[in-house]
Amino acid sequence: MNSVVLTVCILFGATTRAISAGNEWLKNTFNCSSQSLTSIPRSLPLTTEALDMSHNEIKTLNSEDFSGVPHLKFLNLSSNVIDDISNDTFKSNQELKYLDLSWNKLRNLSCYFLNFTPNLKYLDVSFNEFVSMALSHAFRNLRHLEYMGVSGKTLQRTDFQSISHIRLRSAFLNLESLTSYETESLRRLNTERIKIVVTNRLTDVDVMSDALSISEEVLLSAMKRSEYLKQALVHVKKGKEMKAAHLSLINIEMSWNDFTVIINTICQSSIKHLYIDNLFITETIKKKEVTQSNSLESLTIKNASVQDYFFFQGDLYNFIINRMLQNLTIANTPIVHMICPPNQRPFKMLDLSNNTLSDSVFSVTITNETSCKTLKELHTLVLRGNKLQQLQKLCSTTQYMLSLKHLDVSFNSLTYKYTSEHCHWSESIVTLVLSSNNLDDSVFKCLPKNIQILDLQNNQVTAVSADALDLMALTELNLGSNRLLDIPHCDSFRRLQTLLLKENGLHTPSVGFSSSCQGLGVLDVSNNPFICTCALKEFINFTNRHSAKLLHWPLGYSCSYPQTLNGTLLKDFNIAEVSCNIFLLLTVILCPTIFIIVATAILCRLLDVPWYVRMIWRWTQAKHRVKAKQKLEAPGEVLFHAFVSYSQQDAAWVKNYLLPNLEEDPVLRICQHERHFIPGKSIVGNIIRCIEQSYRSIFVLSAHFIQSEWCHYELYFAQHQLLSQDSDNIILVLLEPVPQYLIPSKFYKLKAMMAKRTYMEWPQDRNKHKLFWANLRAALQVNLSAGVGTPDTEL
Repeated sequence: MNSVVLTVCILFGATTRAISAGNEWLKNTFNCSSQSLTSIPRSLPLTTEALDMSHNEIKTLNSEDFSGVPHLKFLNLSSNVIDDISNDTFKSNQELKYLDLSWNKLRNLSCYFLNFTPNLKYLDVSFNEFVSMALSHAFRNLRHLEYMGVSGKTLQRTDFQSISHIRLRSAFLNLESLTSYETESLRRLNTERIKIVVTNRLTDVDVMSDALSISEEVLLSAMKRSEYLKQALVHVKKGKEMKAAHLSLINIEMSWNDFTVIINTICQSSIKHLYIDNLFITETIKKKEVTQSNSLESLTIKNASVQDYFFFQGDLYNFIINRMLQNLTIANTPIVHMICPPNQRPFKMLDLSNNTLSDSVFSVTITNETSCKTLKELHTLVLRGNKLQQLQKLCSTTQYMLSLKHLDVSFNSLTYKYTSEHCHWSESIVTLVLSSNNLDDSVFKCLPKNIQILDLQNNQVTAVSADALDLMALTELNLGSNRLLDIPHCDSFRRLQTLLLKENGLHTPSVGFSSSCQGLGVLDVSNNPFICTCALKEFINFTNRHSAKLLHWPLGYSCSYPQTLNGTLLKDFNIAEVSCNIFLLLTVILCPTIFIIVATAILCRLLDVPWYVRMIWRWTQAKHRVKAKQKLEAPGEVLFHAFVSYSQQDAAWVKNYLLPNLEEDPVLRICQHERHFIPGKSIVGNIIRCIEQSYRSIFVLSAHFIQSEWCHYELYFAQHQLLSQDSDNIILVLLEPVPQYLIPSKFYKLKAMMAKRTYMEWPQDRNKHKLFWANLRAALQVNLSAGVGTPDTEL
């Protein structure tokens, strides 16, 4: 069972914050609160330093409960049902420093278990069932005790005798159930600060009197009978030395009359600082005389409210503002106005935050003047969280506060509309907090000229205008949570050292600002929607090389776009240099491209590719024209036995030898370009037509033939015809020896045909001519009757 409970404690404790015991932050902490446990888990690790067992159902404690955790320093056992603790419960825990036993059912303060806790600094046994608050001799050993909380129904002079030699920093006494108090009982309590929950009975007079006499700081809580405080103050003033310099009244209810009497009485006492929180004033507020203070330096009133809202506002404001104080705070109170004091006042600090003040604050009612001229010693003014709307009126209100250095008007509704009139601020202002208002770019035309720290966080600023005031003293500028799209330059504030721009709209911030912001030492551009492209690379490089401290780096800087990089930290964002450098990219692309083009051009030139391209183009055009014409004419027929292709330089041999000898046979029909090419048609078209209408093609090869481009067209077309008709229709006649090396490389097909096909050589011996012609005529003999008709008249 204990192991299961411990597992629950560990899992729960994993999410808790570290625990502090005195000035020491403890590790190995376990939170087992609110687990309905009835005993201490036995399986706690030996290294346990802090244990929270509050809000359980533990009833008793004994020596075995904490024997396994000798290093325990923090123990919270509050809000259980403990009614018995063995004397040796903490015999193994001499390192214990924090022990909370409040809100249990202990009935006596013998507490002998404290004999084993000599290092205890914090002890709270309040809200138990003690009748007497008599502390036993076991408390004498707590020489390091700094805080003690206790409660009971009776208090006598000897009850705190055992700790009178111990100087406490703070003590808490819950006396709301007190029935009997012996005068001067608190004088045995030696403490710097004491907090008392009062009885609201007559005993409060003596309790408060003693408290004000023994402690420098007194806090009184839950007071509903303010007359007892009045009596205590008067009692102390008359017969006893008042030691208290700080008086705090918490959760107080009193009439306006009692409130004014108490304030006036305190002003005549030795109390320097009065703090009132959660004040409820009954009865109607009326005009009261103001007693000036002999020693009171600061008055703080927070969370005050009144029962009757129908009263003359001046009665309240005059009673508060017309005091000779250094520091005055009226906060979280629904006051709608505060007048300017009619006479000079020594206020150093005024805090009127979180009220409902309007632009007319500090206006002089009689003259209706908005400037306040009686607060010339004011150093700090806080108007945070009110209903101020016009920045111009704020300027006018504060311009005569000649000592004002720090002005906080954040969380208002301030706007500024540019006019030709200058903004007349107090020249002494060095810190101006304008965060969380409705200010836009124009605000930079209406600022104190000697300002050093400017907070414009959470406004509507989109850019620092070029005609902004020259704020030569400005060292810190906070523009976080605005609408900036780029980092502003420092042209108007050359001494800027800290620039805060978190949570704006910086997608790809430029680094052009760096030249004007030479003195920048701290920069914060975290939590912006960075677009991680090449444009951002320059900024990332800047952050790596610039000497300015980049706040929240690297965890506060991540990509928002593109989606594939969403959440990627900028320090992990890498992109190839070639992708971002246009010149390098062009070099990488163009150099290989140019090389390929040049190489291809050279290769084409060597292989005569242009010649073949032209030839194919012409052949394609001719075939297209022939096919187009064949659609209109009858299908083509084989009209000739052979088409003769030769160089013009060999025309004499063809006319004098070839044609006469072949045409001796009346059956043979020979196609010759001089006789059968159709005038007006293209040469390529005539060549294709003749080849298609001839059964065979005779090529008269010679050195002249090799040099003739048209002869090679005819050879190419004839070979194409051979492939398309799957026939052997080419006859090569070698008129003279032609060495292979003389044939250009572009005529590789001719080389291939001469190497693979049988060709006829023209014999130089006349005796062999008859045999040559017989063989040639025999190669041309074929029956053309199936497709032969009368030759085309065009031919």
